[in-house]
Amino acid sequence: MHLSLFLSLVGCRGNLEINSAEDLINACEELKQEDETVNMTFLGHSDGCAWGEDGNGDRTQGVISARREDYQSMELPEGGVACDLQFDFYGLNPDLEQEITYDDHFMLTFNDVILASSSIEMMEDLEQSEEGWYVYDWEQIRGTTLEMQAETYCLGSDSDCEVPATETPGPIRLSFSGELVQQLGYLGVEQGRYDFGFITFGDNDDSDCYHEAFTFKVGVPVVYP
Repeated sequence: MHLSLFLSLVGCRGNLEINSAEDLINACEELKQEDETVNMTFLGHSDGCAWGEDGNGDRTQGVISARREDYQSMELPEGGVACDLQFDFYGLNPDLEQEITYDDHFMLTFNDVILASSSIEMMEDLEQSEEGWYVYDWEQIRGTTLEMQAETYCLGSDSDCEVPATETPGPIRLSFSGELVQQLGYLGVEQGRYDFGFITFGDNDDSDCYHEAFTFKVGVPVVYP
């Protein structure tokens, strides 16, 4: 499964002015592209939550009390502008379907917008952007009820996501619609950053905030305006 995001930098580049997602697309069609491939990896963690530290609460049964946040930023060649990012969630080995295990719940974010989550219930108190996207904020999640048998969440009504249940090994697959990824791409343009986050949550167990290593490949057509 692949996820495409149009990303670029806001402002003028050569004779091309980029002020919208449509401008972004047109600019990348006019310039010669050089293909790059980037591996993005979130390292696995098995040392549990940092209870009572860095804004985390103490162990509390049935309450989301702590989280662990891991972030990775897309790095482009100097002077380059990314036209399209193609995400391959099958990991580094295309012959092996990537599986992941986590405990208790997780969120995958792009510039703090939640792309996928193992629990839609813990997102109910989060603020939403003008586009209706849920925006990750630990202070709004901390102290909410932990639902073990939760319904998963995927951004966009036309998107297709599959994530395993908590504490259960299984494949992770994410696919988003073209219009949605163009909107997300321009969010990166406006904010000047392209940060992906993998956040795990827990209530009271030593194994909480755990996740296995999670890797995806990114195909990046780059232009040099």
